[in-house]
Amino acid sequence: MTGSWHIDRLRVQNFRQYEALSVDFGSEVTLLIGENGAGKTAVLDAIATLLSTVLADQKHGGKNLRHVDARVVPSDLDYLQRAATIESAYPVIVEGEGELDGATFQWARTIRSPSNRPTLGSRDVREFSSGLINRAVKARELTDAVVLPVIAYYGVERLVGERRAQGDIPVSQRGAYHSALDPRSDLKRLFTFLRNLDNQILRAQAYGDENPLAARRQFEAIEKACELILSPVGWRRMRWNDSINGLTLTHGTHGTLPLSMLATGPRIAAGLAIDLASRMARANPHLGGEDLLCSTPGIVLIDEVDLHLHPSWQQQIVPLLRKTFPRVQFILTTHSPQVISTVEAKNIRILNGTEASTPEFAEGLRSNVVLETLQGVDPAPPTRSRRMLEHYMRLVSAGDGSSVQAVELRQEVERELGGPGLNPELLKADVALAFEGWD
Repeated sequence: MTGSWHIDRLRVQNFRQYEALSVDFGSEVTLLIGENGAGKTAVLDAIATLLSTVLADQKHGGKNLRHVDARVVPSDLDYLQRAATIESAYPVIVEGEGELDGATFQWARTIRSPSNRPTLGSRDVREFSSGLINRAVKARELTDAVVLPVIAYYGVERLVGERRAQGDIPVSQRGAYHSALDPRSDLKRLFTFLRNLDNQILRAQAYGDENPLAARRQFEAIEKACELILSPVGWRRMRWNDSINGLTLTHGTHGTLPLSMLATGPRIAAGLAIDLASRMARANPHLGGEDLLCSTPGIVLIDEVDLHLHPSWQQQIVPLLRKTFPRVQFILTTHSPQVISTVEAKNIRILNGTEASTPEFAEGLRSNVVLETLQGVDPAPPTRSRRMLEHYMRLVSAGDGSSVQAVELRQEVERELGGPGLNPELLKADVALAFEGWD
């Protein structure tokens, strides 16, 4: 079996908004949370620049470290006696440590000054990765299976930032890493690969080949991944349809529809599952079915993993990803308390712009508890009806819960917010009023 692949540690200096930051990651899953602007996407981008060293030998595979990644330091913006300036801080350093095929590596990418070009990372990592595919091909010729990893980055642009197609996906294992660290989607190129798989299956059927064709087993693996991820909403039976030059999915209620006509949430989730499984298939043409999904290791970054998913699906998406791709390390970001409550606290990192911390509790907590304790948000929004409720509760606490004002306020609160069944505060008020009646 191929060794494990995972990033264990990231350290950055003068990268984006970070003057300095160090983050440790779990070998299976890590969930990054924090307010807008806390640097969650910046951490994913930093990891992607590190992984570009691993993909340095693969054309169009990486994500370069650039001068625009340097931390910006504004100065004298409020000083009227001279012109304000904005300076970039150097050196820019992105350093990581992790396991690549079971071996531990440590490497860094840097930009020393405004006049320097970015380094590509340590030579030992580049030499290791450059021969990886060749070693896999030679091993397969000797019937000694080597499983190549999947490396991919899915950003929020996976819906609105589709890449312009630049030719067909290379029909080789190297095609698995084409645009792997570009967070935008590339469904046109993905469809080319799936159409080729379908054509291979049809040709085999035409020649009466009854053996379990490799192409069929790979298509079935991709279909299975799609069905597992979409299981909360019931879409299944992924098929290639030549008449629309695209994929279709079938639902018990909605019938058969093109993937492009699905609602936004299912379409995004399906696209991610299909792309990830197809990259596994391209990297490992000797595998298919459950073997492909269960045997392929890798490192996958997903920004806003809850993107456009219903809260009930948000509660399932991380467990489903881990079940569908059990050997992949997932590094994810989210704002969803439903997602946060499904991940062990030890695998959560709270980013605040300067450091990463780990909460004491998370998995299994109610969403409103996660919202208040981990995300620092009052579960009750500051609306007029909430202010009325708070006013009423203050009257009860002061012993005026039976006053005319309190009774009228209580009636108005219940009209707008409902009774004690929906508002625990009203239940507490009733208990307090009952105790007053016993005095």
